[in-house]
Amino acid sequence: MALKKLLDTLKLSAKEAVVDGEHASLSELKRYLHVERKIEKDLSSLILESGSRDQSSLILVLGNVGDGKSHLLARMWEMHKEILDTFKVYNDATESRSKHKSYLENLAEVFSPYRDGELSTGKQIVKTIIAINLGTLANFLEHVGEEFNGLRKYVEDWRLIDPENTDSAPPVNDHFFSVNLTDYQIFDLQPDGARSNVLLEVIRRIVAKNADNPFYAAFLQDYKEDSAESYCPIRYNFEMLGLPSVQTALSELIVKTVLVDKLIISVRLLMNLVYDLIVPAEFAQMNDEEIHQRVIEAKYQKDFYSHTLPVLLFESGSTSNILKSISGYDPVDGGSEELDEKIIKIGTSDNRRDYFVIDKLLQDKDPLFRVIQLLDTAQTISLYLRLRFLKIDSVKLAASPFDLYIKYLYLYNSGDIKAMLPLYKEVQNAIYLWNGLTFGNSARINLNIGRKQSLFQISQKLELQFVPTTILAMSDASKFSSNLSLAFKVLPHEKIFSLSIDLPLYELIAKINNGYRPNRIDKSLQVKFTQFVNDVSKFEAQNKELMIQEFTGENKQVFTLQFTPGFDDFQFKKNA
Repeated sequence: MALKKLLDTLKLSAKEAVVDGEHASLSELKRYLHVERKIEKDLSSLILESGSRDQSSLILVLGNVGDGKSHLLARMWEMHKEILDTFKVYNDATESRSKHKSYLENLAEVFSPYRDGELSTGKQIVKTIIAINLGTLANFLEHVGEEFNGLRKYVEDWRLIDPENTDSAPPVNDHFFSVNLTDYQIFDLQPDGARSNVLLEVIRRIVAKNADNPFYAAFLQDYKEDSAESYCPIRYNFEMLGLPSVQTALSELIVKTVLVDKLIISVRLLMNLVYDLIVPAEFAQMNDEEIHQRVIEAKYQKDFYSHTLPVLLFESGSTSNILKSISGYDPVDGGSEELDEKIIKIGTSDNRRDYFVIDKLLQDKDPLFRVIQLLDTAQTISLYLRLRFLKIDSVKLAASPFDLYIKYLYLYNSGDIKAMLPLYKEVQNAIYLWNGLTFGNSARINLNIGRKQSLFQISQKLELQFVPTTILAMSDASKFSSNLSLAFKVLPHEKIFSLSIDLPLYELIAKINNGYRPNRIDKSLQVKFTQFVNDVSKFEAQNKELMIQEFTGENKQVFTLQFTPGFDDFQFKKNA
């Protein structure tokens, strides 16, 4: 089974996953699987620029553990071997060349030519490129003395360790250059939404029906159209992964894992995901003959269902962090009134398979269609909902908080300030409602004073002014801020309060605008927003006026407590 052998190279644990960035180490298969990204072009430009200068230069390739820095360096060797031969290239900044030295001592040696004194004399020209994790760089700068002030200033000016949105470019440096993998998203922002073109390209490299694809050539070699192995899940999943609608659905799920669950996903992890979706865990350690004997067993038809992509995608949470995250978006857990009615019909029907054909989810010749009769009601309904998501819903999704957030992300990163006004209004309304409805529903906010009680409601005026925030407009669809940064003034004051919004917070804000009242769990999960509301409330408390609403049975009485500064005068009156 030539296909299984090739697919095994995609596993994270495969020896092919190891890349040495200190020389050209990409095999022919790795070169075929390579997906070009914007960071590759940017690093290539820095190497060309640095290589042409008659002065010392240091290129930092920054990122996190396992994000592909080594592969990126290996790719640079393929493109610029002659130039890199003049560089000192370090694939792993934490690796010490001596057992008697710590990695920090080793780094001090690597960075030694870039001490302030060395750079100022210009006596020796040294060119270095080093792959280093952000945390490692931060630790190094924390432990070294004043001799690296130039490097430290560059890191601060370029906000490499503590990034923040800005509307101005950092100053150019003659000696220090960097690319940061955390700046480049695994998905792209487009006017019509977000999609992971990197994932789509990885999938296409593996399942594309063309002569240059070694995976497809192996697929044709292993399987015949009407072979006895029609129930082989590897064959079935490989073909299903080639469907554009399935690829679109996977792209949406990947975007959600990044924005909601904050996963850091590399190209290598995407390849491992493709492997997990094609090869069931039971088959991972099997050889060709063992797989063949397993799939031709008569009793295997029942197991075939649990080995197909719709099940592997949402029920393999223990396999990888990506699949664990994806399991949280199982369409079985969602629903609508229309779908609920369909589910009831399927669950009570004697001909459940008909619904799969009518809704164009499966054809009657499909192996998965043939095993539906072996499934229980819960499995049948789960399969229907998942196939619907993979083949229908992902193509024509209705507007949702997720879609709106992606829209705002695109507008924000494009510098379209005017189009952000509706978002400001949504956030303002959520601020007013964070502690519940206020008296008269005016520009007021409730205050939590003392123990929680239901006899009184205390509120104050809070007039917010929107402060538009601007950043450098994105120059590439994959390089952008994944958070929205907003700012407000508390009138009549000039102090500005900034707020960063991610997808989970926006989804909660959208719910509040639709009538939802945040509970204690919401407030504990959104600590930063809770603190933001508290900060603006405390600041506005300087206006010295509170409104108190008393609840006595069905009667409501409203009082105002006002303090006049300079006279120590309190006035407490009942409102008409």
